[in-house]
Amino acid sequence: MVRRSRRVLALAAAIAAATTARAADWTFEPEITLGGTYTDNFALAEEGLEESDFVTELRPSFSLSAQGQRFEADIDYQYQHFIFADASDRNESYHNLAAVTSTQVVPERLIFDLNAAYGQMLIDPREPIPVSNVLVSGNLTNFWSADAAPSFRQPLGSRHRLRLDYSYGVVRYPDFDLSQGNNVDSVDRQRYVAGIGTNDDEPGFQWFLGARRIQADYQDFDTFKDDDVTAMLRIPLSRQLTFIGRGGMESDVEEDPRGGGLDEPFWEAGFRWQPGARNQFEARVGSRFFGSTYFFVWNMDGARLDANVTYQEAPTTLSIEQLNPRRVLVRTGANPGFDVIGLTNDVYINKEGTAQLSWGLARSEIVLTARDVRREYVTTSEQDRESGAGLAWYWRLGPRTQVNVGAYGGRITFRGTGITDRLAQGTLGATRLLGERTLLSLSFRYDQRRSNTVQQANEYTEQAVTLMLTRVFGRNQVAFGGRNNMPNLRT
Repeated sequence: MVRRSRRVLALAAAIAAATTARAADWTFEPEITLGGTYTDNFALAEEGLEESDFVTELRPSFSLSAQGQRFEADIDYQYQHFIFADASDRNESYHNLAAVTSTQVVPERLIFDLNAAYGQMLIDPREPIPVSNVLVSGNLTNFWSADAAPSFRQPLGSRHRLRLDYSYGVVRYPDFDLSQGNNVDSVDRQRYVAGIGTNDDEPGFQWFLGARRIQADYQDFDTFKDDDVTAMLRIPLSRQLTFIGRGGMESDVEEDPRGGGLDEPFWEAGFRWQPGARNQFEARVGSRFFGSTYFFVWNMDGARLDANVTYQEAPTTLSIEQLNPRRVLVRTGANPGFDVIGLTNDVYINKEGTAQLSWGLARSEIVLTARDVRREYVTTSEQDRESGAGLAWYWRLGPRTQVNVGAYGGRITFRGTGITDRLAQGTLGATRLLGERTLLSLSFRYDQRRSNTVQQANEYTEQAVTLMLTRVFGRNQVAFGGRNNMPNLRT
C-alpha cells in the first residue's frame, strides 16, 4: 500500500508538471568543452610512487530552464569522458545532473516540487581526496537522488493561512552494497509538516504553530525519526529591529534516534535587524536536547560588498543532506577548496558555519570563503571536524582577458582517532574570450596533504596544468568572470 501511494504521488506530480510546462518559456543552452590535463600524480599516491599522465577530457553539457506563470524549472547536466594517454584502462566517464522543478497545480494553493540529482561523492576522507574527476584515487562513488514534494496552502482570512507539506525522497548508491564491508545503504526519506499562522510577508506581529516529522528508512539499517512541535513569535520593536522567539518539544535523538516522539523541551530567542532592503542580520541562542544552541545569518547585497554568512545546528544524516540537488553538480574551474565529508549512515548533530564575502573593485574582485563543520555522532559519542578558508582574486586585464589566483588551507580531524590531516591548495589561471561564444582557459593547480600520524601513506602532493576550450550555443555570449562564474564544490 505504501509503495502504491508513492507511485501515485510521483505520477500525479509528473502529470501536473507536464500539463503546466507547455505554457512556460523554455531556454536551452548547450555547450561543449575539449581540453587536456597534465598531472604528475593522477592516483594521489604517496611520495616515491607518483605516476604522471596526460588526460584528454571531452565535456558536453547543457542548461535547461523554464519560466511561466505556473511552472518553473532549472536543469543542469554535464557528461565528462577522460582518456589517459599512457593508461587506457583508466579511461572513465561521469554523469552529473541537478534538476529542480516547481508546478503550481492550483495557483498559490497546491504546489508540486520535483527534484533529482546524480553525481559523485567522496567515499572515505581518510583516503586520498580527489578535487577533480580527472584524478583516479578510487575514492569516489556515484549516487543519485530524487524527491517529490506536494504542498498545500489555504488562506484563513487576509492575514493567516494553513500549511500542509509532504515530501518523499530516495538516495541510492548503485556501486555499493553491504558485502563490501561498508555502512552505506540506500534510504527512503519522508518529511511531514503541518502548521497554521501569519502569512510570511505580513507586516507587524507574526505567529506560527506547527508540527514536523522526518523519517529515513534504510534498507538494511535502522530507521531514523525526528519529530517536533513548535510555536514561534515575531514581535517588531522598531522599523528595523524584530524580536524572534520559538520553542516547543522535540525528539531526543541522542537517547533514541529510531523512536521519534516528543521527549525534550527546546527554546530559542534572538533578534533580526534589517537596516536596509539588501542587508539583514539574524541571531538566536537557545537550548536543545544536546545542549546550548546557536543560529546566525547575515545576508548583504551591496554595491561593492556581498556577504553570506550562516551558522546553524541540527540533528541530521548524510542521506537527508544529499536530497538537496543544488549541492550535487560539479562545476569545474579554478576556485580553491576541498569537499571532505565521507559516506556514513550514522545520525549526527551537524554544527556548520559557512561564509562567503565578495568585494568588487573597478577591475577585480576578491572572494573570501570559510567553512567550519563539526559532526557529533549520537550513537558513538565521537566527532569529526572539517575547517578551512580560501581566498580567490579575479582580475580583469581587459574586456576579453581575466587572471585568477587562489589559495586554500584546511584541516580534518577524524572521528575516534587523534589524527589530524592538513590540506593546502594553490591555483593560478587565465581565461581569454575568443569571441562571444568561445572561451580559452589555462590553469595550474597544486595540492598537498600532510598528516600528524606516523603512517605516511596519506601524505601526497599533486600538480596539474589544464588547457580548456569551451564553445557555447544558444546564448548571446559565454559566462565570464568574477563570482557569478565561480564553480561549486562537489557537493
